[in-house]
Amino acid sequence: TANGVAPWGLQPDPIGADGNLFYKGFFTLLMGLHRYVSGDNKWNSPFDMIRDGEHTFTWTHSRIVAFLANQWNNNQKGCHCENTKIWPFWLAGAGLSLRLYDKIFGTNHHNAFDKWWNFAKEHYVSWDKGKPVSVDLYYDPVIDQHVGRGPMGIITPVWYFAPQRREIAEIGWETLGCFYGVL
Repeated sequence: TANGVAPWGLQPDPIGADGNLFYKGFFTLLMGLHRYVSGDNKWNSPFDMIRDGEHTFTWTHSRIVAFLANQWNNNQKGCHCENTKIWPFWLAGAGLSLRLYDKIFGTNHHNAFDKWWNFAKEHYVSWDKGKPVSVDLYYDPVIDQHVGRGPMGIITPVWYFAPQRREIAEIGWETLGCFYGVL
């Protein structure tokens, strides 16, 4: 995940790291699904990660969500998955984790996704006649490079967009149907 590269340096906490979005985003989604399905709030009790002496990091579901939302709010372009890469696909999944948390606990952390989406639709999405036709696979802000722009970028995250941006998910489904010749 480019942990250790300049200017970030080595960051052993997988949640507190500047990068590692895919981990903290999908971990919070998993904890939210557990809470929603089971009603068990066990992940809001402190738990240790890594547990290697000085490299022991204590978190709760609520702390991780608040940290992720704050980190995201402080980076308009989006959080890094691996340092130097911003992946809209993973950000869509992380956004869903914030939305689920908000629905369960009545908070408003998902506004980080909303603010990012306003930026992303102008910088990571290609439009044709008012419809998105492709999304960057990832963006590298260090070298200002958009990589892998194509229809799979709008198709792959439809599961994550559906509860957040239904209109985008529907276009993703239509794109998939056209891609396979069923529409």
